[in-house]
Amino acid sequence: MHEQRYSGVRKGQRPGTRSVQRLIRVKLQLSKWQELALSLVLLGITYGLFVAYLPPAVDWHWFFYPVARSWREPYRVTGLFHNPPWLAFLLAPFGLLPEAHARAAFSLLSLIMLIDAARAMGAGRMGIVAAMLAPPTMSTLANGQTDIVALWGSVLGLRALERSNPWLLSLGLLLVSTKPQVAAPVGLLLWLQSKDKIRPLILPVAAVALSFVIYGWWPAEWQPVPLDVDWNIAVWPWGLVVGILLVAVAYALKSHIIAYVSTPLLSPYLAGHSLVGMSTAGLSAIPAPFAFPLVLLWWLLHLIAFRLGGT
Repeated sequence: MHEQRYSGVRKGQRPGTRSVQRLIRVKLQLSKWQELALSLVLLGITYGLFVAYLPPAVDWHWFFYPVARSWREPYRVTGLFHNPPWLAFLLAPFGLLPEAHARAAFSLLSLIMLIDAARAMGAGRMGIVAAMLAPPTMSTLANGQTDIVALWGSVLGLRALERSNPWLLSLGLLLVSTKPQVAAPVGLLLWLQSKDKIRPLILPVAAVALSFVIYGWWPAEWQPVPLDVDWNIAVWPWGLVVGILLVAVAYALKSHIIAYVSTPLLSPYLAGHSLVGMSTAGLSAIPAPFAFPLVLLWWLLHLIAFRLGGT
């Protein structure tokens, strides 16, 4: 008995089994560190390529980067910042970088958030690649838009519901509020499904309260998005009836996929990149062999529309 205890061999266990288990654990730990090191190297290479080769992004150059550099006065610096002021606060760290590096860093972060969102929605490797290549994703990255932040917020909400974590849901709702046209019905569905109705609202309510402390009465300076622009593809108000019906169905079936699908029908303003929530959720849900053909068909329809438009 004493020999077994001090030798570290359990009853019925072969001598040397414990050593093999230790070796396996060490190898697993090494593989995790190697995977982390490889990931960091790939991120560094991608960042360098982004800095060197990414072309200027219209929305990032004219709107979001100036706001990041002057986050205390987001509605004065360009006059075309239509988001809530807490998005300006979240963008502030990127304003410390030169524009090319800020653009590269934000694009890389957006890509990471998109991949994480697709994985959280159940996408495999092919589904993740399809979600990355979808037109709304490419439009978001090419224009330097922030829609993926709201998408990732909705995914944090999904995780929060699984873990019964009201604070994570609160953070998710805060991020969703930066671009409601991406995933607002999903945020509403998650809040309705949450057992705790108070704590998930604390961060969004605190952000609103602090925004008045930091920015004053900012609604007087805020200008709504013009609805008569060429790129507004919203079906407002004709989509309202179907959109509200889909939200009701989503709540009844507890389906975040249907909630994402309802989103484009409920917003008076919708650019193509704001479909990134619906496209990522849809491509993550369908079988992987169908994801790539669907994305190719989507791009083909874009090309046809572009040719017919004569531009």
